[in-house]
Amino acid sequence: MSDLKLSLLNPQFKKGIKKHVTEGYVYDNILPVEGKFPLVFFSHGYGGYAEQNTRMVTNLVKDGFIVVSVGHAYEASAIEIHNGGYIRYDNKVKITSPMIPALVAQNKLFKKTLDPLVALDEFNKFQDKYCKFMKTRVKVWADDVLFVLHDLKNRVTDNKFILKDSFDFDNVGSTGHSFGGCTSFFLCMNSDEIKCGIDIDGALFGDYKGMINKPFMNIMCAESINAATRPIAYRRADVYRVTMKNQKHLGMSDGKLLLPNPMLSGKIDINTMENALFSAHKDFFTKYLKGEDNNFERLEKVTGEEIVFERFEA
Repeated sequence: MSDLKLSLLNPQFKKGIKKHVTEGYVYDNILPVEGKFPLVFFSHGYGGYAEQNTRMVTNLVKDGFIVVSVGHAYEASAIEIHNGGYIRYDNKVKITSPMIPALVAQNKLFKKTLDPLVALDEFNKFQDKYCKFMKTRVKVWADDVLFVLHDLKNRVTDNKFILKDSFDFDNVGSTGHSFGGCTSFFLCMNSDEIKCGIDIDGALFGDYKGMINKPFMNIMCAESINAATRPIAYRRADVYRVTMKNQKHLGMSDGKLLLPNPMLSGKIDINTMENALFSAHKDFFTKYLKGEDNNFERLEKVTGEEIVFERFEA
């Protein structure tokens, strides 16, 4: 992350990032490993930033995936532009309206124990009443991702692009945190170019018709599962859910390290959380983008009382 990008972020995150410096290396004038590798897109949360899940992304890269993190302009906390400029978050945006009644209604929804179909019906009523704006934005975010995908496909003839021969465009997946996870689901429902996807604690805003016919995984805080039951309720492919008890929304990102307050990031130990988050991504994308039937062995090893793994067959 550049000094400019760091200066634009929320002061709390800046403090945490400076405290936990992660050094990487950039190697010039070398060729990438020969062969083609599956491509995974990551989308940040609403008001988040492209680097917010760096620890998870780099861990996935080590397993042989190319990961592209997409910044969504005006709805990211900040985006740095190649010409030296930047785009800040648009503070005029009203995610929910009216806000206080929406928060009360959300709290009531999250406290209920519901069948997936009933939960979906309750969530649809909630979003139709309080989140009409969010319903319209998910397609815009999905279009952002597809724009980048098409740009990469167009660059395969660019000899100056070092990765031009490295993409396996037949095996493209998506993941994202919060609204980015919603974007991942929208892509799986509406784009033939996305083969499978993961939602990290994202409410699944938007209007959808029919069933999901691609493998999908929800990685959720226990308190928010009622906002993301559509893949389970309407599926024609295998769907999975990882539920983390005593975990908070922010704790599904690097915020677990940067803002370790249990009220913000949850009570689960960071190593336990990251083992589950990383293993879920590795096993899922290895299975569905590389075609290796791993039976989720890494993920199964880190489940227990705090973390529950469920499978829902097609």
